[in-house]
Amino acid sequence: NTLVLRAELDARLSFSELLAATRNAALGAQAHQDLPFEQLLEAFPQAREQGLFQVMFNHQQRDLSALRRLPGLLADELPWHSREAKFDLQLHSEEDRNGRLSLSFDYADELFDAATIERLAEHFINLLQAACKHPQQAIGDLKLLHDDEHTQQHQWSAAPCAAAQQWLPEQLNQQVSERTALVWQDASLTFAQLHTQANRLAHYLRDKGVGPDVCVAIAAERSPQLLIGLLAIIKAGGAYVPLDPQYPAQRLSYMLEDSGVDLLLTETSVQGRLPLAESVMVLLLDRPDSWATATQQPPTLPQIEAGNLAYSIYTSGSTGAAKGVTITHGALANYVKAIIQRLPLGAARHMAVVSTIAADLGHTTLFGALCSGSCLHVIDLDTGLDAEAFANYLHTRQIDVLKIVPSHLQALMTGDDPARSL
Repeated sequence: NTLVLRAELDARLSFSELLAATRNAALGAQAHQDLPFEQLLEAFPQAREQGLFQVMFNHQQRDLSALRRLPGLLADELPWHSREAKFDLQLHSEEDRNGRLSLSFDYADELFDAATIERLAEHFINLLQAACKHPQQAIGDLKLLHDDEHTQQHQWSAAPCAAAQQWLPEQLNQQVSERTALVWQDASLTFAQLHTQANRLAHYLRDKGVGPDVCVAIAAERSPQLLIGLLAIIKAGGAYVPLDPQYPAQRLSYMLEDSGVDLLLTETSVQGRLPLAESVMVLLLDRPDSWATATQQPPTLPQIEAGNLAYSIYTSGSTGAAKGVTITHGALANYVKAIIQRLPLGAARHMAVVSTIAADLGHTTLFGALCSGSCLHVIDLDTGLDAEAFANYLHTRQIDVLKIVPSHLQALMTGDDPARSL
């Protein structure tokens, strides 16, 4: 009978500990193996739709000696190969009378190709050998790759990518031109227009004391104002703390208090949703009366070191309270330089940012575009949540660089023809 087992994997467990825990799980399942599998599925109807498990292990002991000893019977073994995979991945293990193991994989060819399974098999053998040799070693430290793969991995991680010689504000200031920098719905801004507005706001922020390691919160809808405010904070030498207006008020209140910001850049439509303390100064990005007359020249960049803050971004808080993770100017500048070198980017590229700036996901396309001269398309929330509308936008605007999570991509692929052309 099929037994469904759940294994709790922790990289800190030794192989011996994992083996003992798995043995106990198997014995516990066998104590209830008389329960028909179909009855189990009936008790969990969602499991039938989603799949209760995707990987199956089948171990058999093969000993034909007793069969061959039957009088008057000639017995032989014939090879048998199935062309149908019942599960995503299945490992068959056969043990002969001498204790030798023979392993084989069945797999769904819609999910895997032969080369992937061959590599998986090699890594599985490496893992077994390492576990048998070092049973007390933590499973997270067991050797999985071949020596040549370890070498290749090291070469990839150490691939030549010279450290950035300029901080992000300096990289941004090199892209002042009349090319289109930003597209939002039916509006657009050139690099010159974008930087002119950001420079004016940056001068205003400098007058308010923004500089190295000074955090400024920003909460705005996905729009040109959001990008102008974000660039202004960076050009002033400060660090931004992005807040998504869609977050619950309790989370926003916690982030504002925990970050200790004294200044918030926001919009009129968003301000009423933010639980603000009286000590926080508010500057409205959609009412530039107070700073629109400032000079459009780039502000003189204060002395920035690699360890100074570029931004602070909050985790999801899935294991407790959200935590602010700080990213330095050195790390951000090197990351952006690596993106530009390895994609590669340039004026011919059209890049789209669809995720919130309150998550690191969007930074690749955001800064990759604005520091390389590519055209950045800011996708509004409604379009980003509508698979068909989003797919049509990517198709008609000829977007050729997009960073997206797998679940969002899957939603696009189930849409109409434009989505299937991705």
